[in-house]
Amino acid sequence: MAIGISITASFIVGAIKSRMAETGIVKGGLEMAGLGTGVALIGFGIGSELANLGIINV
Repeated sequence: MAIGISITASFIVGAIKSRMAETGIVKGGLEMAGLGTGVALIGFGIGSELANLGIINV
């Protein structure tokens, strides 16, 4: 549920940003949601790998 809320919030922020910049609302929303999702996946991957190496305890 938290993932869905985060993606939705990112989309809304991107849509608002695009509306203010007078560009495509859907494009801006998808761009922001995609960037947020990508950053989250990279962070999750790094944390998972550090846990596998024993550097951090989860």
